[in-house]
Amino acid sequence: CDRLGVHKFLSAYKDIFDEGKGIFFANMGHLHKPVTKDNWLTETKTDLFSHHTMRQEAQVVDAFREGEGPGVLGRMLDILERHGH
Repeated sequence: CDRLGVHKFLSAYKDIFDEGKGIFFANMGHLHKPVTKDNWLTETKTDLFSHHTMRQEAQVVDAFREGEGPGVLGRMLDILERHGH
């Protein structure tokens, strides 16, 4: 998109983004395989229409439930630290 709105209480995030040091992910969803409106209920491992559940899924980003851990940001930090960042 060519325009992005940020809530006035998130001005620090806007500054970070404007400096080229931050990123926003829009319309993030969580599926481990493609589904249709007819089979999503039996084929998914999460409640796709629950804000609370989707927020938790977005923080963990482990569609296949392969590990227990700190979530996606913690895993990214571990990798960056292993590479000297």
